[in-house]
Amino acid sequence: MCGVREEIPYDTSKYQMQPNPELPEAGGVKLAANEKEVLLLELFPMVAKTFLTDQKKKAYEATAAKDTPKTAARSEHKVEAKAITGHKVTAPLPGKIIALKVKVGDKVKAGQEVVILEAMKMENSITSDVAGTIKQILVQEGDNVATDAILVEVEE
Repeated sequence: MCGVREEIPYDTSKYQMQPNPELPEAGGVKLAANEKEVLLLELFPMVAKTFLTDQKKKAYEATAAKDTPKTAARSEHKVEAKAITGHKVTAPLPGKIIALKVKVGDKVKAGQEVVILEAMKMENSITSDVAGTIKQILVQEGDNVATDAILVEVEE
């Protein structure tokens, strides 16, 4: 292998790979899920078992924490969006809804603030481009929204 005349070839036919058990405490996932983790398990079996087990447990607990009753209750209160026929007030950039400055039925003027959106650690005032009446509000305080997400519908 390394060019030495006294080199003794290795017999790899009898090599046994490290066991890759399922982790019931992490939702039944395999200890090594991809090639990098398998290689880590082969090269450093004692360290890798502890490291990968901890990593899988943390990932499982993080996903389980997302499904808390608080989140479930919040998703039940989502507004059922009706067909949008009026003017749309959209998010200019992704962020989190900090405050709603209007409610359904309010009359707004062109340029009036309707939503405050936090993006990049700054509060951004989102305004209506047209005068009219708020027909529906499609977001709640605390919601994360993407760019161009419809926030409010204004009927002229």
